[in-house]
Amino acid sequence: SADLDTALLSATLSEIEQHLKAVPSRHRAKPLLTILLVLAGAAPLPAATPEERAFVWEQVVAELRTAQSPAEFLAAAGTCQKLADLGVRNATLFYNQGTALLLADKPADAIAVLLRAERYGGSTPDVRRNLAIAQAKQDGLKTPEGSWLRLVLFWHYGPDCATRAALAAIAFSGLWLAGLLRLLGSRRTGKVLMTVFALVLVIFASSVLTTLHQESRIQRPGAMGKILE
Repeated sequence: SADLDTALLSATLSEIEQHLKAVPSRHRAKPLLTILLVLAGAAPLPAATPEERAFVWEQVVAELRTAQSPAEFLAAAGTCQKLADLGVRNATLFYNQGTALLLADKPADAIAVLLRAERYGGSTPDVRRNLAIAQAKQDGLKTPEGSWLRLVLFWHYGPDCATRAALAAIAFSGLWLAGLLRLLGSRRTGKVLMTVFALVLVIFASSVLTTLHQESRIQRPGAMGKILE
């Protein structure tokens, strides 16, 4: 069953919390990954069939819970890729795969996959942290640094693609409302609203189109080639 045992989950999270206090910050990615896997296991994933989905997801959970070496984390990332190949598209899967690739010392692939997690689930502290770590590894930096571009384009990197698409649709509807107000005589109000809604529409529609274009060009992470052959 996909339902979680509440008492078991509480006990598990309590144990992980105690473990986190004793573990240096640079080693905390693994228990955090476990938390996400436990929670994510409660939600059904859209794969080809429920049986395939359940079997592969159980593999993912088992491999990520027991992985210790870069090779083992790389193998876990490969199992995540099997779910992606079945058509699964969600932030939890891509976060776990990206984190596994990061722990497998594949920063370039980790960045690509974590960006997908951000597109599907929005920017979260965990995704931002792991992206910064992966970027620092790729650039040979000792300390992760935040990207100024993310601050400037917060509307693109912050919300997930579905939210941005909804905002673009609302802005498009708002344009019609503003046009109606102008026809009814509220020219000044209608003009102001049309300007605002047009600006919002351009911002979020272009953001969504950019994301869709990026997703249309997605290929398997390079590190997945050999282990899935």
